[in-house]
Amino acid sequence: MKRERESILILVLSIVDLSLFVSSLIIIFYFTPCEIRMGEIQKIFYYHVSSAISIYLGVLISFIFSFLSIIKKSSVYDFIAWSGIEVSTLWSALVIITGMLWAKEVWGVYWVWDPRLTSVSILFSLFILYLIFRSSFRSSPLNTILILFISINAVFVHIAVKVWRGMHPTVIYKRGGLVKEMLLPFFLSLFSFFLLTIILIWLRTKIKCLGERIRKIEVERLIEDDR
Repeated sequence: MKRERESILILVLSIVDLSLFVSSLIIIFYFTPCEIRMGEIQKIFYYHVSSAISIYLGVLISFIFSFLSIIKKSSVYDFIAWSGIEVSTLWSALVIITGMLWAKEVWGVYWVWDPRLTSVSILFSLFILYLIFRSSFRSSPLNTILILFISINAVFVHIAVKVWRGMHPTVIYKRGGLVKEMLLPFFLSLFSFFLLTIILIWLRTKIKCLGERIRKIEVERLIEDDR
């Protein structure tokens, strides 16, 4: 019964998220004005920034549940932390790809060693390093240490553009920034990415829990066969 309710809830959330994403897509490409200097390529911003902010959400969830897994000795919390990094890896890859597409149109090259671009790439590398290590060692205190280091680097990514003042534009600040016509599609896109982050972490955690149950059953069968 509980699993059925979870499945229904995931389905409802997925439908809501799809509706938000499609709505934002229509508004962005048919009703939202273009930025004067950048033109149409500026519209990639809505997904570039939404995926970038979603990285922070995934890392935050991983950070919290990684420490909870140690305190509570819970494998489920450990799986949530693991899944959070997986989803953040997806978003960081999307940030890099959309950033390169934008850079080609605006700067004339796909890549420059801008502080934020470089720091996001380092963060992506740390995600990959964690996933490689995590697949080799099921449960280790080093997993939590790596997530802590990743969390610190995520904060570094956020402040990098302010400290080093690179070429990367800052479009969200107290004065100026987005015009009011751009706010609705931006927040629709951002909320759809947030909701999708939660859904993906939830699904990945369920898959890991199922895999763990199957593994335990197989181990029990091997023990019985040995007897």
